[in-house]
Order: sequence, then C-alpha cells, then structure tokens
Amino acid sequence: MTDAPKATKFLGQIFARVILEDGISLTEVGGLLQERDGREEPAGHHALDDSLASEVLGSMLESIRVERGDNAVDEIRAKSNLQRPGVCV
Repeated sequence: MTDAPKATKFLGQIFARVILEDGISLTEVGGLLQERDGREEPAGHHALDDSLASEVLGSMLESIRVERGDNAVDEIRAKSNLQRPGVCV
C-alpha cells in the first residue's frame, strides 16, 4: 500500500456510496474485507491486513457520516451487528 497511500480512503468511499445506494450491506462489506479469492479466511487471516481493513471501514463510516449524518451511521451499524467503530464486521 505504500504506492497508493490513499487507496484505503478511496475504497472506503466507494463502499460508502454502494451502501448508501442499498447495493450492499455493511455486513457484506465486512465479509468482502475478510475474503481471499472468494473464500472467507479463518479468523486472523484476512484478505486485507487488519489495520488496512480498519482504515477502509473508518473511511467508509466517515463518508457516510459526512453525507448522511451520525444517525445514518448508527442505523447502518445497528443493521450490521457492528459493535463499535473500528471493528470489522
């Protein structure tokens, strides 16, 4: 990721847009962040490094918050069973 330091931010913004358009849920995004080659990885072996996945998630939630407000973030998080900010679903 050193060649693209803003990649996690942009990916998070893309996911936010898709979530806001009801194209995919936050739960499904969490699954995508944990998949590798279409297979969900065992705990601790995520497709994206945990820190990168957290950056994507943070960027995504921030984008949603800026566009729709805190209530929208809370509603989306509640639907996904996301327990607290910064934790992948």
